[in-house]
Amino acid sequence: MKTLQRVYLLTILVMVALTFLAPQAVFADDDGPSQLVTIEQVPAAVQATLKREISKGNINEIKKKMDDGTVIYEASLTINGKIYEAKIAENGVLLEKELKDSAEHRSVWSFEQDKVGSVPKGYKIAATNEKDKLATWQVVLDKSSPASAHVVAITQNKNSGETYNLLMLEDSIYADLELEVMIKAVDGKEDQGGGLIWRAKDENNYYVCRWNPLEDNLRLYYVKDGKRKQLASAEVKTDRTAWHKIEVEQDGINIEVEFDGKKLIEIDDSTFTKPGMVGLWVKADGRSKFDNIKVEGVDLSTKLKTKGKN
Repeated sequence: MKTLQRVYLLTILVMVALTFLAPQAVFADDDGPSQLVTIEQVPAAVQATLKREISKGNINEIKKKMDDGTVIYEASLTINGKIYEAKIAENGVLLEKELKDSAEHRSVWSFEQDKVGSVPKGYKIAATNEKDKLATWQVVLDKSSPASAHVVAITQNKNSGETYNLLMLEDSIYADLELEVMIKAVDGKEDQGGGLIWRAKDENNYYVCRWNPLEDNLRLYYVKDGKRKQLASAEVKTDRTAWHKIEVEQDGINIEVEFDGKKLIEIDDSTFTKPGMVGLWVKADGRSKFDNIKVEGVDLSTKLKTKGKN
């Protein structure tokens, strides 16, 4: 009897130990080892982001893992019956939130995982009407950003005239989309500010929406074969030294543009109907900072690559 009691007690102790150790289990997934954790075990900043993102939803699981030597947290969330996957940095910055089992998803580039002084991962530097030397785009530290401390900026620029400095996301292609970015004008005698490009075939063909604090306006253009044509313009008088948000939505041929949450432009245009790259745009000698690029839509890059091989 005593032997059976000892075995029973030992079994109970093992079960209790496994209960406490389970959240610490380590798994080997496609991106390397990850550790299953509870919400109580993640930093307060990560907890706050999770609570904000799920609203009235549920957290299915949270994994702690290393990405290029940096700790990140991957969380599976159920919101309104749909499964989302979120990637969050240790300081609470939302790196990415994607709707699973759906072609349409939302991606976020906060540059928090990119090293200061580097070109952000996945982006390439280019220019329209390049005359001198490509502008220098780098990740820099700026604690004034409302999104994250790491932002991307033009740190050196000797261009002028109709040269348009570009930072293009190489491997993602969208047709219809919702695109936004935070922008802060830094310097430039000839030009300041900047904005977003989308449906870009290459560095010479794309839509662009830009804010210029020197002219107090927001304008929508297309650039075709390196030549720019204005589609619409709106007056914007605001604090030139502050961060501002530009949002673009394209649905078919309809384009809507918001500045700091206020819709200022809506127009139909069919110059570019095929999917293309997205990116950042600054004219001439402008120097600006950008943060928290968000794009929501169907990334067609994989589908187009697969089609091209057939």
